[in-house]
Amino acid sequence: MFCPNCGNRCHDGALFCAMCGTKLPVVAAETPKAEVAREVSSPPKSNVASASPASTTVRDVAPKAEGAILTNSVALARKLGTDATTILRLIEAYVVSSLARGIKYRVIDAAGYNMLNPKASGQRVAFTPENSWVEHTMLLADYYSYGRLTTEEKSCFLFIIGGEDIIPMPVIRHYMASSPNFKDKDIDTDIPYAYMLGERTYPLLESGKIFSYEQYFHVGRLPFATDATIEDFAGYLRRASAAANGIEIDSYYGQTNMPWGDESLVVCRPLRDAGIPTTSQAYASAYCELDGDKYYVAKDGLIYSLPINVHNLDEVFDDNASFYYFNLHGSNSPTYCGYIADHVGNAILPEHISATRKPNIFVTEACYGGRFQRYAKCDSMLLSAMSSETLLFLGSSRIAFCNNRYSIDNSDRLANVFIVEMLDGASGGEALYNARKSFFEYDNGRLYDQQLVSIVEFNLFGDPSLKMRRGDKSKSLESRRCEPLAKGDVVRVTQSKCVYSGEEESSSSILGLVRREVDNNLMRIRQIVDSELYDRLGVEHRALRNIYLNSFSDGRSFYSFNYSDERAGYERQYSAITSPEGKILTVITTK
Repeated sequence: MFCPNCGNRCHDGALFCAMCGTKLPVVAAETPKAEVAREVSSPPKSNVASASPASTTVRDVAPKAEGAILTNSVALARKLGTDATTILRLIEAYVVSSLARGIKYRVIDAAGYNMLNPKASGQRVAFTPENSWVEHTMLLADYYSYGRLTTEEKSCFLFIIGGEDIIPMPVIRHYMASSPNFKDKDIDTDIPYAYMLGERTYPLLESGKIFSYEQYFHVGRLPFATDATIEDFAGYLRRASAAANGIEIDSYYGQTNMPWGDESLVVCRPLRDAGIPTTSQAYASAYCELDGDKYYVAKDGLIYSLPINVHNLDEVFDDNASFYYFNLHGSNSPTYCGYIADHVGNAILPEHISATRKPNIFVTEACYGGRFQRYAKCDSMLLSAMSSETLLFLGSSRIAFCNNRYSIDNSDRLANVFIVEMLDGASGGEALYNARKSFFEYDNGRLYDQQLVSIVEFNLFGDPSLKMRRGDKSKSLESRRCEPLAKGDVVRVTQSKCVYSGEEESSSSILGLVRREVDNNLMRIRQIVDSELYDRLGVEHRALRNIYLNSFSDGRSFYSFNYSDERAGYERQYSAITSPEGKILTVITTK
C-alpha cells in the first residue's frame, strides 16, 4: 500500500509509514464483482451521440485487468470547446465498452476527485494543469490502494487523456545534459507515473536505480493538438471501442533511411516472419535515378529513402495499412513537421498519415518522432496520426539513437521488441514494458547513457491496454505483478574523462594532433575507428570532436569517440564505443 501522507510504498501489514511515520489505514476489503458489474450495467447517455463510442451493455462481468483513466474534465472541455459533462459522459461510455474486453477502468477526474482513503473522510481534491505531476500521482496512489477490486499488488493500466496542458507530463534532466555534443538538456517522459515515487523519482531516474523498483502502471497518453475538437476525442474512443477484440493487423508499411536499411530489416523481420503482407513487395525491382546514381525503391518489404520522398511518395505509400513503421530523421524545428531523408529533405508529411483509412499501430524511431506539445495537427506526425486512425503510437520526445552495422540496440532494440511482444499478444503497455526490460537482460545490467535515454524518451500514446489481433496469439488481458526491469543493481557510467578535444583543430593532420595529445595505445584504437567510420559509413575525416574514457560504477571502462557530421542543414552525431583494448563494441548514430 501507499502512505496517504507522503505516497511512500509500505509493506503489507505495516502500521506506520517508514518514510514519514504516518499511521497507515487498514486496507479495504475486496469489492464484490457483481456489485461492480451493476455499477456500470447501463451506459450513460451522451449529448454527442453521433460521435460517442459504441455503447456496450455489460452484465455479470468479471474483469481480468484493472486500470485508471486520468484526465481533467474542466481543462479538457475548455480545450475542445465543450463542457465537462460531455467529456465525462464520453469517458464513462468508454469505461462500459472496455468491460467487453475484460478491463475495469475507474475514472480519476483531477478537476474534482473524492478521496477513497477512509482516513480522508471523503475529502474532495481539485487540481488544475498547473498542479505538479507529483500531486497528480497522489490520486493514483489513492486509487491503487483503495479503488481496485483486489488488494493484491498487480500492475494496472493508466490511460492519461490529454497532453501536458491537461495532465502535466514529467520533465527530467537528460542523461547527456553535460555532454558538449548534444543539445538536449531534458526529456519529457511519462515513466514517473508508472512508479508513483514522488520527488524521489528524479534522483532515482538519474542514477538508474528506479528500474530496480516494481512499476505499478502501464502508461499511455492521448494528447490533443492546438486545433483539436470534440470530434477528435470522440473519434478515438469510438475506434478504440471497436477494437475490443484487438487491432486487426492485415498489412504493414515500413519506410527507412537508406543508411539504416540493414537495421530496419532486422527490426521488421518479425512482421515478415508472421506472414503479414506489405504492398512494398510490388516495388522490389523498381528504382530511381538521382544525380546519375541508381537507387532501388524497396527491399525485403521496406520502402527506402533517398529514392522515395515527398515528391514521389504518393506512388508507393499504402494508406490502407494497419501497421506503420518509420526509421527516418526527425527534427524539433517548426519548419520540419514530417520525417526526413538524407540529402533530399522531407520523406513523409503529416498529411500522408491523416489520409490513412484503417485503425492502425504506428512505430517511429525518428528524433522527436513523438513531439506534440503546442502543435497543430498539420505540424506533428503524432497528432495527425492520433486524430485520424492510429490507436497506438510509439515515439521519442528527444534525439533518438540507433546502432550502425552492429547488433541492434537503443531505438532499434526498443522498436523490435515492442513489435515482437505485440505480435505475441501483449497489450501496448506490456509490450513497451518488455521492450524496456530487454535492455537489462544482457551485459550484467550495465547501461551507457544512450541506452538510458532510449528507455526513458520513448513514450506510448493511446490506450495502453489495447492489443493487436493475431489469431490464437492473443494473450489474456489480465493484471499481473510487474517485476523490476532490472534483476539487480543498475550499473551506469559514473565517470567520463575527456582525453582529446578537437575544438582547436587546425589544418594540420588530425592524426598528428592525436599523436601529440594521447598515448600510442589510443592512437592505435583511433586508427581502427577511422577505418570503420570513414571507409564503411562515409563520415568526414575531420569530424572527430572528442574522445572520452568512461568508467562504469563496477570499474569496467570503455572509450567513446564522438563525431559530428553536418549534412543538408542538420547535424548527425556518431559515437564509436570501444573496449580499452581497441575492439569496436558498437557505433551509435543520432536519428
